[in-house]
Amino acid sequence: MGPLELSSPIVVTNSHPHRLDRGLEPFADGVLAINSRQTVNKSEICLPQVVRPIPLEKAEPVKPEIIVMLTHNDVTVSNARECFRNAADLPVKYWGFKDVGLSTREMEQLVADFKDAGKTPVLEVVSFDEKDLLNAAALATACGVEYFTGGVFSEAVLGRVREAGMKYFPFCGSVGGSPIELTGSPEDVISDAVRLRGLGADGVDLVAYRFADGDPIQLAKLVEYQLGGQNLIIAGSINSADRIRRMQEIRPLGYTMGGALFEGAFVPGGSFRDNLERVVEIDATFWGGQS
Repeated sequence: MGPLELSSPIVVTNSHPHRLDRGLEPFADGVLAINSRQTVNKSEICLPQVVRPIPLEKAEPVKPEIIVMLTHNDVTVSNARECFRNAADLPVKYWGFKDVGLSTREMEQLVADFKDAGKTPVLEVVSFDEKDLLNAAALATACGVEYFTGGVFSEAVLGRVREAGMKYFPFCGSVGGSPIELTGSPEDVISDAVRLRGLGADGVDLVAYRFADGDPIQLAKLVEYQLGGQNLIIAGSINSADRIRRMQEIRPLGYTMGGALFEGAFVPGGSFRDNLERVVEIDATFWGGQS
């Protein structure tokens, strides 16, 4: 795939360092912009014409976290607690599940298992109806989840999540379908990501490898550039060593992995634990090679 071309200006203002606007003149007061036909090459995705406003300092690189999802085909597996117990000793901090597949009692027990082992519980929802999202937020609160991710943004859900002290990472961009798909132009996805941060979300859940209209890695790097890696989770389809390596390049807060562990993507014929052990090894190898 060739260079990513932005069809309309993207600008950053000094007064709103995390806000994107359109239609402003290049080099207006406090504004730096990419012109309307600027192209971004794969090897030069850092958008050299857009710089973060001074005095922001370059943050030290932070290792992306593996977020293990005890899910397959967007459903929590029935033996999730057993899978977790068999792999809880591995150096993976974030463990997650979906709001479907287990009873409420079973989900509460699963989260208790996570916490007893010193792990951080994550719930991801794949829902686009506010009533369903509010029910999921109530479930997350009852279970003691710490990260509420996925779903479309909702002010009401934001309020519930805030009251419960959870972090909120909704999907960004135009998402829908089953399996989920992300559509629209790159600048639309980026603008929505920044909009969600402005509305109070802690970050965004980006289904980069479900992006139908462009290069997923370029898109992820653009979103990371605008939001900062600690405000970005990349969700789904991380099923190869090369894609793990890409996560080290993008440096999000974390990336989710579920189905690949159950399908034997890393150790064909191996158990869930076998595959997760291999992922941990690959992840550590690539991070160790970073400068």
